[in-house]
Amino acid sequence: LGLTPIEKRDLPGVAYLRFRFTKPGYAPADLASMPVRVVPPRLVPEAEALPGMVLVPGGRAAFRRVPTVELPEFWLDRYEVTNRQFKEFVDGGGYRRQELWKHPFVGRGRTLSFDEAMALLGDETGRPGPATWELGSYREGLADLPVSGVSWYEAAAYAEFAGKSLPTFQQWYRAADLGIFSEVLQFSNFGGDGPRAVGAEP
Repeated sequence: LGLTPIEKRDLPGVAYLRFRFTKPGYAPADLASMPVRVVPPRLVPEAEALPGMVLVPGGRAAFRRVPTVELPEFWLDRYEVTNRQFKEFVDGGGYRRQELWKHPFVGRGRTLSFDEAMALLGDETGRPGPATWELGSYREGLADLPVSGVSWYEAAAYAEFAGKSLPTFQQWYRAADLGIFSEVLQFSNFGGDGPRAVGAEP
């Protein structure tokens, strides 16, 4: 559109558009919005930007009867966790390292011990790993697809392993901005035949 400040540009009034803001020395910032709702994002110096993550602006997060909260800005991974990345967790002893599993396991009406819970979390051959894997690994050709067959507990333990944490419901809803999502779905990871490689879609 041009160099800021931009005083006037003719844009479609009712359309979902993608915008990119750039400045030398700063990480580019992308957003999708209707033109009337565009709020320029805060640009982050390249040295402060977290690799593979995007900065989500803070603000009010409200959804139906879920408690409304004021969120500070936060970082969120740009892409899903791949099978290849999750295998680093498996190979790194993630299912044996009790310190990574911060949340109590609740199942069958009671709190389970660590050993009881680990006995329930295995692949198709009984080895530690996602339920969709075999022999402790993903199937050939699926390395760059999003990992699937993991419970919330496994996802939280992986996040701990990676030095991160799972987003709260409010954070996820704030980042997803689901006001208009039909256009978003056209560029999502899922196609007509299942998931695609992480990062393959714009």
